[in-house]
Amino acid sequence: MNTTTIKRAMVRYVADLDMDADDPREGDDEVTILIYRGAWTEECDDNTGPIPTFLHVRDVYVGNGDRDDVALRAAQHWANVYGEGEHVAMKTLRGYSQGDWWDCVAVGPSREVVDDALGIFQMWLRRDVYVVARESGKVCNLGHTHWTTDDATGGIYAESKEEAIEYYRAEYDGGA
Repeated sequence: MNTTTIKRAMVRYVADLDMDADDPREGDDEVTILIYRGAWTEECDDNTGPIPTFLHVRDVYVGNGDRDDVALRAAQHWANVYGEGEHVAMKTLRGYSQGDWWDCVAVGPSREVVDDALGIFQMWLRRDVYVVARESGKVCNLGHTHWTTDDATGGIYAESKEEAIEYYRAEYDGGA
């Protein structure tokens, strides 16, 4: 009869890309972000508000040889007059390869909120979203390590796997 006994226990953290991460714009009622030019673009379903105004003004000015910043100023003016103090921003978000770029227009209650939302959206576009798992390992008398997942959390936005693990440990594992 061959029996297995546990010699020692250990813990490890494993991070992997969260390929099922939801678009962060889906649950955000504070900031509206639209990609209007880039690796892929979107249509705006709403015909009122600062974003369609920006797109219309941009098309008029760009058609006349002017720049997007003129359209941005016009949309910002529209938002300030009619949007009850909303902030409008235009930003190019970049991926990790040369062909990954998206020109976005965003509208929100303040510059800080809009900048934060654009930063998170850029991380999502780059796939800088991770699932981190805490695993327990046990070494048997045969010298093999047997790992079991104790807990896993997805939707962690981080620049690297190491940063995702640090965040997980601080937020979910008591800073261990």
